[in-house]
Amino acid sequence: MAEIFLRRTLSGLAADDAEASDYLRKIPIGVTLCCKVRKARSVPQLRYYFALCELCATNSDVFQTKDQVDQFLRMEAGHVDLISVGGTVYKLPRSLSFTKLSQDEWSAFLMRARDAVVQKILPGVAMPELEEEIARMAA
Repeated sequence: MAEIFLRRTLSGLAADDAEASDYLRKIPIGVTLCCKVRKARSVPQLRYYFALCELCATNSDVFQTKDQVDQFLRMEAGHVDLISVGGTVYKLPRSLSFTKLSQDEWSAFLMRARDAVVQKILPGVAMPELEEEIARMAA
């Protein structure tokens, strides 16, 4: 099962990005799909977040992938479940799924994640510099 983004158009639904286009191209014409439809949170914010993770991975000696940065930011931002096993408490990163977070919860998480980037991953780099670089990446 895939999660893709579609945009409502006058003629129906259309792929909202390259990933969705690629996925839809693989489905034979005439095939009926069963879909759960829900309004997406801010897709630009989601893309911004993963661009931020990519930027951190590229400019860090600690992280090799954007997925590692993502997991770290979830923990640093407190987006975790606490599990106690044998008297030891572990932090497990929670899902960022659209079904798990409201837009308000997502926005609050994103602000905490941005703070963690400038405090822990890329100290000395100001947020405006990060914003400029992410805008360049998105262009």
